[in-house]
Amino acid sequence: MLIGNSAQGSGLKPRENATMNSHNVWAVFLFVLALLIRLAFLTATYPGKDHVDYMEDVGIAINLLEGHGYVLNFSMIQRDVPIRPTAAKPPIYPLLVSLVFLAFGIKNFFALFAIHAFLAAFTCLLLFLCIAKFSHYRAIIAGLASAVYPPFVYHSVVIPESTTVTLFLISFFCYELMNLFEQFSQNRCVLVSVIAGLLAMTEPVTVPFIIASVFYVAYFALDSWRKIFSAMGLGALVFTATIGPWTLRNYLVFDNVVFIKSNFGSTLKDSLYKSGIRLPQETYSSLRAQVRGKDELGEDKAITTALLSWIRANPNLYLQLLPKNFMNFWWEVDRYKNDRSTNYLLGRKVPYILLLVFSLPAVVAVLWRSIFGFANGEARSTRTIYHHIVLMMIFTYTAIYTAVGAMVLRYHFPVQLGLFLFCADTIFYISTRFNVYPLRFTLSGSRSLIAGGSDPAHS
Repeated sequence: MLIGNSAQGSGLKPRENATMNSHNVWAVFLFVLALLIRLAFLTATYPGKDHVDYMEDVGIAINLLEGHGYVLNFSMIQRDVPIRPTAAKPPIYPLLVSLVFLAFGIKNFFALFAIHAFLAAFTCLLLFLCIAKFSHYRAIIAGLASAVYPPFVYHSVVIPESTTVTLFLISFFCYELMNLFEQFSQNRCVLVSVIAGLLAMTEPVTVPFIIASVFYVAYFALDSWRKIFSAMGLGALVFTATIGPWTLRNYLVFDNVVFIKSNFGSTLKDSLYKSGIRLPQETYSSLRAQVRGKDELGEDKAITTALLSWIRANPNLYLQLLPKNFMNFWWEVDRYKNDRSTNYLLGRKVPYILLLVFSLPAVVAVLWRSIFGFANGEARSTRTIYHHIVLMMIFTYTAIYTAVGAMVLRYHFPVQLGLFLFCADTIFYISTRFNVYPLRFTLSGSRSLIAGGSDPAHS
């Protein structure tokens, strides 16, 4: 992943070699910085394994280690259901947790959070490497921002939940997707498709983004529709093979096809409930009687049918929810609207406001150029391709959580990861426009690229 050429015998000019040395040093520095910040925060705040609140993923992992299988007592409509086969949570994170607990002891959350810290540091590194393909300076800004961003630091070493793995896989997917764009090959297409399958089995919301971004890269990287559809076919085959074992397991357990997870109805019900929508009491009573004795999938299908019937009968009420869902996703959820604590303001709200302030101007600028046309050759540049891939991710998450509802702050974290790119764009513009460079310190010859205001190879 890092550039390892030496100056001697490499045929590189001194400036090019200094650029690669700077690239390597910054990559290592950002990885170590992100890791040390998180490990330090973990060491200072870890409350002990008996005082960590955990959710369904960890519960499944514990049940696996205790020999019960992939089971959980999950229900949004019944009380006191026994543990039963589940697909409410996709398998990647529960399996990771079970491996950590198997190696270090059940409920050893310190070890789990240490793994989170490494994954978060790799996320920071991959973000840097992606952006450094077209701008060294932007990559440093985005890498530093992601390394020290308080919500990401806190979440990765305090909450035993899958978002940290999701962010890592999104970064890994985007990095390999950009490699695929630069040199399209069968092996790279297979690797991207495997990562896409793992990402989908961690966060199914990403599936539309995966399909759109792979097609987009194939369209610009290949020179004929035959090659494009051939690449998409290969990708679909590998993707299907990656999620195949989990799909087969669900079919054998539930005697029905389950695409990755089985809690759409439960998620929609929770969202409507937290938005203030209450179904008639007779509907709940009928649902409880209807799902009694059913498995998890049958229960979720009954809930989904009831909720979709309510939406069809009350379209205006549902449409009125969409602006609220949008604001909950992009601003703050109801449970935090009256939170004025210092921890929340300094740890979440203020950093996010700063991220929005610096990123939204660049988002608008990229959208403007996308709609009204690029300069010659710009549409196929590495920079434009990566910006559009990130925008696809942002639009995917926004559309889905506006429709379904987002009542948890962490659902927005992938979007915030993408916004670091646009934040770096804005700061880069300010730096070049006003000849002000905040990063004037030197790491292994990087001064000429950073303080000098010139990034000739990667503007």
